[in-house]
Amino acid sequence: MTVPPFVILYYPSNISITLKDRWTGATAGGTGTTTTFTDVVDGDTLDATIDPGTAPSTTIAITISNAWAVRGLSAAGTATVSIKPKNTPAGSTITLTGDASAGSLAINSLTATSGGSATFGLTGMTPVYGDVGMTIDMANANKSGTFAGGDGYTITVVTN
Repeated sequence: MTVPPFVILYYPSNISITLKDRWTGATAGGTGTTTTFTDVVDGDTLDATIDPGTAPSTTIAITISNAWAVRGLSAAGTATVSIKPKNTPAGSTITLTGDASAGSLAINSLTATSGGSATFGLTGMTPVYGDVGMTIDMANANKSGTFAGGDGYTITVVTN
């Protein structure tokens, strides 16, 4: 009997992500310096010139564990996984838009791995689970709320 190589890929059709307030616990309030105005008279314009310091990063790196699974066999006993935005070249950005003037989020730096590697061992009908990593860039987001759209991403698994 000859058994051909095969892979069966399992994945959710949609993934919804709710971000936690990433700035909770950030230091708020005074900078530790005192601004003093003396000899103030009616009509003066005062300038406190505060320094808010460096803004927090606008990017968030996340990993979705167990985002896909594979069953299969191959001559080498391994398979290789890849991920890219759907309908665009690898390395492209997925853009999610918000309501009205909320701006957009960019999803980039997509990775798909199993055990930290794009190439992994197949175990026949026992599933091998994998993760999806991504970076969410909020630099163009102007409001909080729901951001959606984009074409999603495509996961491809090939036998070796």
